Amino acid sequence: MTQETKLIPDGFCDLIFEKAEDKFKSKNLLLEYFLQSGFRMIETSLVEFGDKSDLYDDAFLTFDSKTGKNLVFRNDITLQIGRLLKSRLKNCDLPLKLCYSGEILSNKGINFNGQRQQTQIGVEIIGSKNESSDIEVINARIEAAKKLGHKDILLVVSLADWLVRFLDEAQVSYEL
Repeated sequence: MTQETKLIPDGFCDLIFEKAEDKFKSKNLLLEYFLQSGFRMIETSLVEFGDKSDLYDDAFLTFDSKTGKNLVFRNDITLQIGRLLKSRLKNCDLPLKLCYSGEILSNKGINFNGQRQQTQIGVEIIGSKNESSDIEVINARIEAAKKLGHKDILLVVSLADWLVRFLDEAQVSYEL
């Protein structure tokens, strides 16, 4: 192992030339598709004030010497969207069609490869009670994945009440 590679912690890497260019092109292709589909772009801060909690159980923490407060490096952009909805976006008309992209950091390792730094790209429709919005989000993600031409893509669907609606429609009994 060279001295240079010891400067980067496990789960982090440098992207050089083709790999960096491929990532740039893929990210822009996805975001351009989402924008053309009517989603509005937001970009959140890499750090915010916070303490170690269930929301940040695998986050990197540091201290802001300027304010004396703890800082948390984001490990999920979705959490930050919630913060924005309660503050700067609280007066926006709903539903909001949002797309986003940014680096996320995990202290434990985000996936089975143990990568602790990844780019999170996503779309959400917030404030719609219409099931067609859920389908629109899923379709947007699937179509975006097709545009990339990749076969191994992880599609994460986190719709709070989707499972309950699915089980009710399928007439499956359950306990929560």
